[in-house]
Amino acid sequence: PKYNWIVDKESQFTFCIPPKAACTSWQRFYLALKLNNLEYLDPALDPGDWTTYIYDNTPRLLELEMAENEKSQNNSETEKRHPIVSQVESPKYKKIITSRHPFERIYSGWKDKFRLVKLPSEWKGIWPRRFVPRVRKYTPDHLKNFTEFISGDKEMTVSFEEFLYYLAAEPTSRWQDHFLP
Repeated sequence: PKYNWIVDKESQFTFCIPPKAACTSWQRFYLALKLNNLEYLDPALDPGDWTTYIYDNTPRLLELEMAENEKSQNNSETEKRHPIVSQVESPKYKKIITSRHPFERIYSGWKDKFRLVKLPSEWKGIWPRRFVPRVRKYTPDHLKNFTEFISGDKEMTVSFEEFLYYLAAEPTSRWQDHFLP
């Protein structure tokens, strides 16, 4: 999607940061370089609202395209192709795309979403109530009374094995976006 593309028109640089592929780290790195402010690299220094601090400070293709749309509507110009898209596709622009191995992403998503200590306090009730029953629907009988999670880690709400059974049985159209390859 176009909100995953960061575009720096001044430097003629763009990169794609898909979710769960170190996208927050890449955005921090970009802002630290662009704004010459190393504080962006340290999450401990975030002022509290991550969206405003990181996400809203990075110029995205979607926003640039929307701005171009407003200009062309005001000037009653009608073009099929947005000028910003043509600029970004130009060989003059340097382009980077990040990726992550799909198995690594699945493991990380499981660890991130099912570790109780990592869940924000407001999610600790919502996430297990809504999502764990969907996962447990596919849990085979031999795992129903699973008491020891990975290496005795009692902080997990669903074992990785249970989670894999869920992924194998549930259609990908119903997967939560953190688990999509």
